Amino acid sequence: MDTNKPDTPPAKSGNKLLPVLLIVLAALGGALYWFYFGGGAMKQPEITIVDKKKADTAKQAPAPPKPVPLPAVTAPEPTAAQKAELDQSRGITPTTLPALALTPDSAHISLALPPVANLLDQWVPVVQRIFKQDLDVRAEIDRRVRAACGFLGTVPDGDAVVALQSTGMDTARPIGLFLEPKEALREFIKTAAQVKSQEEAEALSFPPINDALGFAAAIPITDKAKAEQLLQMAQAILGGGAAPAQEPVDDQTVTVLPGVGAYCLTDQWVVLGNSDTLVKETVARFKSPRQVRYGSESCPAFDTNEVCAQVFLGRAFAFLREFADIAAAQQPAIKPLLDEQMKQFEAMLPAGEADDPALYTLSLTGDKLELRARVDTAAHKGLLDQMGVPQPMELVRKLPENAGLLLALNITQNFKQQLGNSVKQSAANLPPDAPEKQKKTLQQASTYVDQAMGALGSQFVFGVAGTTANGLPAAYLLLESNNPILPQLAMGFVGVAPHEDLGGVHIQKVTRPLPMGLEVFAATVGKVFMISTDLDGLKALIERINSNTSTQVLEKFEPPIDPDAARYLLMALKTQAYFDMASPLVKQLGQMSNVPYIVNDVMIEVVRLLRDIRFLAELNGTWFENRVILTLNPDAK
Repeated sequence: MDTNKPDTPPAKSGNKLLPVLLIVLAALGGALYWFYFGGGAMKQPEITIVDKKKADTAKQAPAPPKPVPLPAVTAPEPTAAQKAELDQSRGITPTTLPALALTPDSAHISLALPPVANLLDQWVPVVQRIFKQDLDVRAEIDRRVRAACGFLGTVPDGDAVVALQSTGMDTARPIGLFLEPKEALREFIKTAAQVKSQEEAEALSFPPINDALGFAAAIPITDKAKAEQLLQMAQAILGGGAAPAQEPVDDQTVTVLPGVGAYCLTDQWVVLGNSDTLVKETVARFKSPRQVRYGSESCPAFDTNEVCAQVFLGRAFAFLREFADIAAAQQPAIKPLLDEQMKQFEAMLPAGEADDPALYTLSLTGDKLELRARVDTAAHKGLLDQMGVPQPMELVRKLPENAGLLLALNITQNFKQQLGNSVKQSAANLPPDAPEKQKKTLQQASTYVDQAMGALGSQFVFGVAGTTANGLPAAYLLLESNNPILPQLAMGFVGVAPHEDLGGVHIQKVTRPLPMGLEVFAATVGKVFMISTDLDGLKALIERINSNTSTQVLEKFEPPIDPDAARYLLMALKTQAYFDMASPLVKQLGQMSNVPYIVNDVMIEVVRLLRDIRFLAELNGTWFENRVILTLNPDAK
């Protein structure tokens, strides 16, 4: 059911970009801190005092530059391919909705599994491909499930589905699992944040998982009497200090086992867990189901039997902040950077019922296995402003059509500017009594970040297409730069010499000897700096950039990759290309180590099972999506 009214923007899911940005900022801050305060500190220029007024001014660090407003952005329209996929998803009702509707208010994560019978029918044939004829996967599952059910007091015949049904379980309805961090985990994090020495770190011990995470599970049943018998058996085994207590929740009764957990039994569900709070809140959902957006027109499902997880980052923000405090305690110089990021993160995380969750779905449709993570930027105002809207990846389409490996990044102006603004705001937020060196470090960091982001273009591409004349992989690296002189200067440190002039484009060759007879060539066309191990391929690349023509490299993948999508990241691999490109290299490396042979054996099995592997981060209308797609090899037996 779609519960977002037209005049109420849906609430925010998690932002995958911000945690990555946090790590980048932490690394940047740590590096700068070491460089200026550690053994490699750079001496700062002396300040010449002219008069008392200037002397007083010199004692204070100059005012940090002000953050620059981010460019306005608008979510792009879905591409033709994306619209076609959305059209196919219309009318799909996920089987997991009844379980998701029981999500309690305190849960940070809500996981819903499709009906067991559906999962076995859909997934066992795929798993069987891995074991080939060495193991009958379905027979092994049936045997183990029957053994487990026998331990529970039933002696079933038949397969796993029949065995589970003998315990009273309903195998035609979904299962829900709801999680939240417990106090023991929070205390562990707080303690870890205060560690000052190696000895203290070694003395830390992570709490048992049952103490770290609170959970409640909702299991569908068809036979209440059998389920009650199993619950009494479990209660006798688990025991507990005090006598069980009966607590009413609406028109249901929850049995609380002090020190153990709680459970509730109805005609259709068993709800049990180690957190009586989560159990009670789950039971309360029987009378007041949570309105689930997933599966609606605005948040479609792409398969009936998707495994679905919802992550409520609004609820979990305080927990996330404790992790940030650990980094700040270990590296105080980056605390202003982390604080600024936490402010921006918190602003996009509404709480309560408005906390529209991040969605993670795992589906198997035909020969495609896909993990999809989704965040609605319309529900999380400000997220798209910080991320920016990337353009379709044009530079990757300059690669040869036989490319079997692609890696492409789009770095938006908003992202670069937001990174610079974070450093500027961090400098502005420093307390007045902060050390002068720290103030100067952040101010100079702001300058360096601005310079680096100004020189960096929007696109980075790496690809491998076939082999060179000497049998090594033909690799290509393309970098768009607003200051093409910088990558050329970097090549100068490696050692290059003029090799050939192609229509006014100067091709250089790395002069330093490289292993296995590898040759590396470089050239710059306009704002695009290129490196390749294949001279002829580099020349063809130069011609395409000069003539502004593209190849069908994305369309040559099977299935084709949408060339028009607004994408932040694209990584794609044709597994068969391993034999064409990497296998010769592995054979040469194998003479030096046994490890390449092990890698080779693993890759042979991967090629047998998979035809194509993809990692995508893109915009699908207002949805920011991260996708991992494995295309199965239909010929695998």
